Amino acid sequence: MMRMTKGSNSAEDEHTKHHEQQQQQQQKQQQRFVKALYAYEEERPGCLNFAPGQLFEVLNVAEGWLYCRADGLTGWIPAAFVQDTQETEWQDDEYYDQYARVGIHHEMLSDTARNAAYSDGIQLAADAVIKGGVVMDIGCGSGLLSLLSARTGARKVIAVEASDFYEAAEKVIAANGYSECIDVLHSRVEDVEDVEQVDCIVSEWMGTMLIFEFMVDSVLAARDRFLRPDGLMLPSYSRLLLTPVNAAHMFDDHVSFWKDKCGFDMSPLIAADKESKFSRPIHDWKMNPEQQLAEPQSIFEADMHTVTAEELEEIHTSVSFTMTRDDTCHGFGSWFNVEFWQSRHNRDAPVVLSTSPTAPYTHWKHTLLMLDEPLDVCSGDTMAVDVALLRNPLHRRHLRIHITAHLHRHADNSSHKVSKMFRLWR
Repeated sequence: MMRMTKGSNSAEDEHTKHHEQQQQQQQKQQQRFVKALYAYEEERPGCLNFAPGQLFEVLNVAEGWLYCRADGLTGWIPAAFVQDTQETEWQDDEYYDQYARVGIHHEMLSDTARNAAYSDGIQLAADAVIKGGVVMDIGCGSGLLSLLSARTGARKVIAVEASDFYEAAEKVIAANGYSECIDVLHSRVEDVEDVEQVDCIVSEWMGTMLIFEFMVDSVLAARDRFLRPDGLMLPSYSRLLLTPVNAAHMFDDHVSFWKDKCGFDMSPLIAADKESKFSRPIHDWKMNPEQQLAEPQSIFEADMHTVTAEELEEIHTSVSFTMTRDDTCHGFGSWFNVEFWQSRHNRDAPVVLSTSPTAPYTHWKHTLLMLDEPLDVCSGDTMAVDVALLRNPLHRRHLRIHITAHLHRHADNSSHKVSKMFRLWR
């Protein structure tokens, strides 16, 4: 249904926007995905090799062949080796169901660093943006961010919650006397209609490796539809960091562990344990600062006012590390931080929510990407690392992380290369 939105310059602008949204929806519906039934390992130019179960997005069709994309690569695959899949794009039922349970909200509300950063960030923006303004809280959950916005002086808060936990949020808001100020909408924000333009969007959208679950997609869609031109995003800026680490305890627990049990060699089980534990990121790892082998480097940064969803489909970056001591590198540790600005144009003295190992622990903890085999490193050795974060074309809340590391040992001028792909989670 076409409608005039507050803040639109003309009916023509609204018509253009509506037409673009229709085109995007049609493009989404036309997407085709296939799943491999068998392995394909022929060495043919322009073709992709794959294992059973591999998912592909189909880009073009020729007689007996499909031109596809998967894991950042494109090429031809034989049509007889795959079948169409009807799996859903977003797996929303699974996603929203976990946020309908009180346990996950207990975990988030137990995170004092998180709560304090949002409270301070909203307060920082009070005078310039929030007081007397309209705030949209996306994924309001228990209602905390909506309540903080209302208490800070927002004229109105639009609290959007897609899960069935919206009823709990309504009760919490009523119990605190803010029902007149805060409207709770039980809806995906993509489906929200007939609301006024807002001065600020606040959301706690961050996940493992910053973008996992891709709730950020919904936040950016809402920004493009509802945020005023000079409106403020909270958080305002995000940054994902990486560093080589020593994770000896993890390695010993899943590799050395098997070498001697009651005098028996259990090492044939090492490969299965490594595949089970190390093929995916270890997302609930607690890193000590002493485990870092080099200064951390940023592998992705985004101004939340300008970044687009398309930019998050494939993130590629290259960084370099210089080892600060002689040790063993078992993999890479990762964390993120976000900034809360005073206004869109005032970034001075931001409030920072950091999940760094040097900051207080948060419920996000840290992420460990374990290599299959450790690398001995010495102080002064350099490591060039290529990182790719690739969104799954079918399971849209998931991604794959590709890391290629080139270690240069200065003592003997030798080089060593390792590559690995991690599924987060599909």
